[in-house]
Amino acid sequence: MNDPFENFWNIYPRKCGKAMARAKWKQITGNGMQAKCRDRDGNVMDVDLYARPEDLIEGAKAYRYECVDAETPQHFIAHPSTWLNQGRWDDLSADERADKARKMDAITERTGGKPRLRAVKW
Repeated sequence: MNDPFENFWNIYPRKCGKAMARAKWKQITGNGMQAKCRDRDGNVMDVDLYARPEDLIEGAKAYRYECVDAETPQHFIAHPSTWLNQGRWDDLSADERADKARKMDAITERTGGKPRLRAVKW
């Protein structure tokens, strides 16, 4: 059985908080969830988050591409539950997201697996 969350988890560029990420995933891909955020003026507002699993997976590929392309250090990559809770798959337009996801697929195929993210020594 192919678990879409496991597919997302394997693609996502940072591995931490899997249980929380799975809980957010289930909410977002189920009936949706409501999150609170602040606008630029500091006002709290409710945001409804819903996505299909394939949109989250495509968004994770695009985010991974951005991290690889910019050589983003691990400690600057959002935790998966944070990325989900903030609706970050929607940061790019659908066309930009699809384009970056295709680029990530090409890099992954060319490298024979997952390209390495930049390691940072403290």
